[in-house]
Amino acid sequence: MRSALAIVLCAWVLWSEAPPGSGRWRVADAMQVAFERKAECERAVSDLHNARALSADEAATKGHPVPPVFWLCLPESIDPRGPKPHATER
Repeated sequence: MRSALAIVLCAWVLWSEAPPGSGRWRVADAMQVAFERKAECERAVSDLHNARALSADEAATKGHPVPPVFWLCLPESIDPRGPKPHATER
């Protein structure tokens, strides 16, 4: 129960992976990327999807494709890029 409580109380970070499935994760290009609550982060993902859809529609009328992006909210303690190498491993 303690770990579940810790996840609820931690900060959430908005990550992006482009193109989806590439493993090329980075902190998202957004006005806000850190949130107190998961629901706030997920709302930002929804807003990004909606804005991206509008941009894609506009770009399509001009013949410019918009590359796909996958957004994900994770607790601040989780980095989708994996563990950082130790100084001796570099």
